[in-house]
Amino acid sequence: MLKWPVVTAIALVAVFCSWWFSFSRANLVIHGETQAFDSMPGGPERERQIATLRAGEKFVVYACIDDKSYYGYEIRLPNGGAAYVLKGDTEITQKSFVFPPYSQPIVWNCF
Repeated sequence: MLKWPVVTAIALVAVFCSWWFSFSRANLVIHGETQAFDSMPGGPERERQIATLRAGEKFVVYACIDDKSYYGYEIRLPNGGAAYVLKGDTEITQKSFVFPPYSQPIVWNCF
C-alpha cells in the first residue's frame, strides 16, 4: 500500500513547484520616450495615444502580442488602465521575488 503516499508526495511537490515559480513576473523597462496606445497599433481598431512613457519607468507586462507586422506588449498604467506598447526602446526583464539577484533580461520572448 505504498502507492497513495507516493502519489500524495508527487502531488505536493507539483503544487509547491507551481507556487514557487509563480513568484516571478515580467517587467517592461522603458529606456527612451515611448508612446502607449489604447489598442494595439496595426490592429483592426484605430489606435489612440493615451500616454507617453519616460525613460526609467517600469511596468508589469500582462501579455505579449506577436503578429507578422508588429510586436508589442500589454501593460497596466499607474491609473489602472490597460495600454499597449510597441517593441522599441524598451527591454523585458524577468523579476524573481524568490531569487532577486537572478533577475535578468529576457532575450527571446516575454515569458
